[in-house]
Amino acid sequence: MILKFDIEKKVAPFIRLSAGIYDLPSHSYADMNEALTDIILAIEGFEYHIFVLPQPEAKGLLGQVNKVLSVFIDLDDKYAAVAYLKDEEFKERFLYALKVLYKFRSLLHIAATKNKPVTKTPEAIKEGLAAISRRASLLSLSKHNG
Repeated sequence: MILKFDIEKKVAPFIRLSAGIYDLPSHSYADMNEALTDIILAIEGFEYHIFVLPQPEAKGLLGQVNKVLSVFIDLDDKYAAVAYLKDEEFKERFLYALKVLYKFRSLLHIAATKNKPVTKTPEAIKEGLAAISRRASLLSLSKHNG
């Protein structure tokens, strides 16, 4: 059985609550923490199903996750500017949700590219990189000894 997961729909309540970041009543912290908990549990619960997704679905979900992740990165900047609203529990949950999103994206990337053929690096490129590395090492050593 293949499950569907719409991450944009899952994060929508949190994004809606985040719109009024600077004038939140105290009860909204609890709402935001609850929304973050729902996001974390949904993502962590779906991780077990990633590798049974057909590759096109994994690619589509990866695109959604990249969009959500960019929104969360922007929110992180905003929250950091206001000391995460001076709510330590919120800060911990938000940063953990960000970590979970990054992990989810990396697993989706693996699932979306699992059948992609691996190409070997041509020998000429390897030799060129080795020569550059040797020259850089010699230059570095000559600066330290000279």
